[in-house]
Amino acid sequence: MKHKPNNMRTVHSLLVLFLVLISSHVMAAETETWHYGLDDVGNITSRGTDPLPANATHSYIYDGLYRLTDESNPNNTDQYGYDPNGNRINFTRDG
Repeated sequence: MKHKPNNMRTVHSLLVLFLVLISSHVMAAETETWHYGLDDVGNITSRGTDPLPANATHSYIYDGLYRLTDESNPNNTDQYGYDPNGNRINFTRDG
């Protein structure tokens, strides 16, 4: 647990069984909890808050070389393309 100068504390916990990383930010009486879904190699595949608004989930897709190829959030979808050397050369946004 980390304590910050503004009296906010951050708590990180990892539930390996469910491959979900939970990060909670607590300040005074307000609590916001972020949930992170992870794949087998530790890439973030989804994130959202708790309590979860219906449209607040973000999702991430990776290729076979673990490069981010798609990112979706409530407002848009982003796609990334790479050259044979692994350099990001393409970006498109829908939404």
